[in-house]
Amino acid sequence: MKYFFGLVTAATMGMITSNTVWAADTDREWYVLGECSLILPAAVEEHENLAFRLGAGMQVTEHIGFELLWDTAPGLQPRSLIQQANLPQTIGPLTYDIQSHRFQYLTAFAVMKLPLRNKFTIFGKIGLAQHHRSIEFDVLTSGSTFMEGVKVDDSAITPVISFGQELAVKRINRLSIGYSATAYIGKDSEATLFSVFAKLKI
Repeated sequence: MKYFFGLVTAATMGMITSNTVWAADTDREWYVLGECSLILPAAVEEHENLAFRLGAGMQVTEHIGFELLWDTAPGLQPRSLIQQANLPQTIGPLTYDIQSHRFQYLTAFAVMKLPLRNKFTIFGKIGLAQHHRSIEFDVLTSGSTFMEGVKVDDSAITPVISFGQELAVKRINRLSIGYSATAYIGKDSEATLFSVFAKLKI
């Protein structure tokens, strides 16, 4: 999957660099955006779930911009972290009562755009993300509490690539909508997001 994203992103970048001039032909403008995504984690025990994204960006020229985005998947329990707790061995089987959990990315993107006809724009993004996940749980065995408040968390820096298409809304000049596919490709934080978004210039 990550090689597919890489090929598409490389093709998008090639189209932009070969057919556009990187001159500052527009004023800089700021925008905010919100997204809803289907997230597909690579870990087998972490099933697909919904994720939400909030962020802000700056369009430097017609073709170049930067974004800072925060993704969270509130329903995704990173159960793979339980193995890192190094729980002691017991005769009886252990069960887990999840108390709280977090799964999120903080991503900085460089954005490259290619405007098309009829207010359509295709874009490619490349950047780095900090992936953070944590889980807190109680350990139960034979119907009784064995350990309470066990907490495990980790974080990692991972490369990320994205591509998609955006359409300006005719009746609301500052608003645009679109869709994107994003791949986080770190070894311990690999995931794919398919998103729809709304972007508002400010």
